[in-house]
Amino acid sequence: MKANQREAYLNVYKGSLLEFLVAGEFARRFGIYSDFIRSLSSDLLNQLKAYELAIRNSDKKLLDALGKFSKSIADHILLELQLGKLNKVILTAHEKNHSEADFLLVTETKTLPISLKLCKKSSFVNTKSAGARSFFSNYFKNEESQSRFNQLIDLEFEKFARKMHEEYDLKYNQGFKNWPLDLEELPGQLVGRSREIYLSYLHKIGTHLYNEFSLLKTDYDSLIGFGSEDILQVICLHKGTETYEFEDLYIHKREKQKWVLEDLNTHSASFHLHSKKRTLQIRCKPMNKFTVPSFKINCAVKYF
Repeated sequence: MKANQREAYLNVYKGSLLEFLVAGEFARRFGIYSDFIRSLSSDLLNQLKAYELAIRNSDKKLLDALGKFSKSIADHILLELQLGKLNKVILTAHEKNHSEADFLLVTETKTLPISLKLCKKSSFVNTKSAGARSFFSNYFKNEESQSRFNQLIDLEFEKFARKMHEEYDLKYNQGFKNWPLDLEELPGQLVGRSREIYLSYLHKIGTHLYNEFSLLKTDYDSLIGFGSEDILQVICLHKGTETYEFEDLYIHKREKQKWVLEDLNTHSASFHLHSKKRTLQIRCKPMNKFTVPSFKINCAVKYF
């Protein structure tokens, strides 16, 4: 397995395992741990055991740190919320009705959804990823922006396809219908002039995305994980993967924020919006092959 693939898997494993450990920590402190474990399916428990074993074999320091982090996180949340009595803890893995929450704290009077993030200090944390052709419709209910952006994607794709065919001295016929099977199709395979053409194309898509954002008259709560009114975001920061030493912990509730859209970098397909507590990065990326007009839009947040 390649190093970047291994890291991606470990990120998934550590996130899921930390959610379980923190939820379990709450259940243990309120004397309902047995009920909590019984509420989990055997498939999920087996999956978590597999994640724990994979982390143990790959990075023992990380596994030890997750146990320590779970106790610190529970301490901070309890200090913030003053819960009193807790009746139930629900791990929301794979539940569509709680897509933003990682676990629920249930008291006599309310249910508190908790979103949990673990990341290195000063790094961006992914919050949303969506197909470009439904992005504005899904997150802003803005069909006008979506229609305009989709048309621009198609227009830039055809321009890009023409230039690539010219570069390879090929006859053009709508998109990449004439593209030989033995030629490159992945962005990472492109070099020289063809890569320059591709990067210019990607920048133009990013520019159109930026222009649509500049026209929006709304907040960005849905992009930073505040689709739910009452969700509590808990962000645990560590100092780096050498030691996984605890750095800080932030707890955020949904609140009105003023966002400032920074100027677009002339050589980038990403841009940033800033508020007092966060930086939101919007990045346009190809789904896979450059021979199809398919993009995803990644949203990531840096906390401070």
